[in-house]
Amino acid sequence: MKCAKRLETIEGAGVFASPRLLLARLAAALECSTLRITGKRCKVATAEEAVRERILADLQECFVRKLSDAELGILIEEYRRIVYGNNTQQHLRRRSGMVSEEKKRAARTKT
Repeated sequence: MKCAKRLETIEGAGVFASPRLLLARLAAALECSTLRITGKRCKVATAEEAVRERILADLQECFVRKLSDAELGILIEEYRRIVYGNNTQQHLRRRSGMVSEEKKRAARTKT
């Protein structure tokens, strides 16, 4: 009983919510979903759209819905960092239309 209580305390502290651990858990869950649906490993599974949709639906059901809001936020931020590098905040501002006046002026002077 003491071990279960200690594990709850550690989980509550966010020790298991590091980006690397979450990405590893996501990769393992994706592999499990792919094996469950196709019987093949993720790297050799078919690329058919219908199969991919079934795999992603299974992944969402078995993994994503069980994540806490904090864990989901960490995963989203980590993927933004991977995709956009150090330009994550700049990309988000651009997407939401919040480009600063300085950058607008700089773009005008270049043309």
